[in-house]
Amino acid sequence: MSRNIGAIQEEYYKKIAESIKRPFNSRKEGNYYDRYYVKKTKPFFVGNEVFYEVTFTTAIDSVSKFDRVIAFTKLDILPNYAVKLLVSNDRIEVFGKYMPIHIIDKWEVNIRPCELNRFADIFGEHAKISYSQNESKNLMSLLTRSGLNLSEVVELTENYYQRFKQSCLNEAKSINFFESPRYS
Repeated sequence: MSRNIGAIQEEYYKKIAESIKRPFNSRKEGNYYDRYYVKKTKPFFVGNEVFYEVTFTTAIDSVSKFDRVIAFTKLDILPNYAVKLLVSNDRIEVFGKYMPIHIIDKWEVNIRPCELNRFADIFGEHAKISYSQNESKNLMSLLTRSGLNLSEVVELTENYYQRFKQSCLNEAKSINFFESPRYS
């Protein structure tokens, strides 16, 4: 009995959706917990729910097409910047064949410090930015939660910008990124 491509694809995505919905601890811990660039996000639908097929690579300066990894998630991941991904492994059975799959269980914006420094350079001199600082950690967390990108942050009205900035400076011992002359 031969099946058409549409039916095979529908069954494939249905099994992936079932795996995504299972609790994280029911899957095997993955090898991927690092900083990555999202190369492509493709939505797919199972029932009335949207899921995503995400292609990503390690966040380094040069990668080849062979370094790409495909994973699946229910999370809408921002493709603007490097992200930190928590990925688990599972396998699905489709038409009697078992396939390994990767599931993205958690994500957060995780811009490389060299990229933050280049962005801050646009606004003038600044102290060197590192990810170990509370200011940077708070910035990443706020970008993740808000869905904003840095260009949108720069364009915020003064009132919203000051609130955003204060959230980033919460418990910060030093200010490096937000010491730009424009915002002093």
